[in-house]
Amino acid sequence: MAQATNQLNRIALLVDKVTPVGNKQRGMRIEADDWNTLVDVALGILQLDRLQEQRSGNLLEERFALKDHEHLGEVSIAWLTPIRKTSSPPCPDTAPRCRRTSAH
Repeated sequence: MAQATNQLNRIALLVDKVTPVGNKQRGMRIEADDWNTLVDVALGILQLDRLQEQRSGNLLEERFALKDHEHLGEVSIAWLTPIRKTSSPPCPDTAPRCRRTSAH
């Protein structure tokens, strides 16, 4: 919450800084100080945007799994290989489906 307040304060400062430059009329000169103010405000906006993107990325990484991630307890073919080797009848690798039959 404090970060959001800090960002809002920074935005307010940028608005206050650029407001006097906005009163220029056609044909009026833009002095070096005015130009520097515009550059400072543009850089401030870019910094705020970068911080917001970083914060959003961090929040997403904390709350959601990455698209490509591993499930350590996930059943795989490697798990089943020892079972297949000891089971009877053997299950051929080329069979689309292997059913285990048992006599009643």
